Amino acid sequence: MSRYLNPVRPSDQVLRQLIGKFKSLRMVDSANHWIEIANMSKYYMDKVTQTPYASFELLRPTQTPGVYAMAFSNYLYVMYTKKRDETNYKDVFRPLDMPNYEISVITLPSSPGAAIFDKNGIVINGEPLYEGTWSKSRLSQLLPVDYVPSEKR
Repeated sequence: MSRYLNPVRPSDQVLRQLIGKFKSLRMVDSANHWIEIANMSKYYMDKVTQTPYASFELLRPTQTPGVYAMAFSNYLYVMYTKKRDETNYKDVFRPLDMPNYEISVITLPSSPGAAIFDKNGIVINGEPLYEGTWSKSRLSQLLPVDYVPSEKR
């Protein structure tokens, strides 16, 4: 998937600063204007490649047994065709000719540029950004694998 940033929409950081500034000055109309702009999509054009990737194009073994790397350029658009999802995600593109299957977009961390994970699917290095269906995961799924709650109450 390729995306192009919306040139009309400033960054989230700039928007937060402007909204906070105008709210603190009690300039409601100006704050509402920037809130409307913040609600715009971050992207003005998305392109989804119609040809699916084969697993060997994305996955590679590493020098460590049982550890793998997943690398791709831009964004990875994942469609799960066994389940439908009617949720309208603000920043996740769905082509009009595509059925409402569950979709997710994965963005890799800029460094090292690949997701390193073990044979159980546990990401070892920087966590990828998930949008769409996979972004709805609950907090319990984001806890470290070796997490043990304390007995104190």
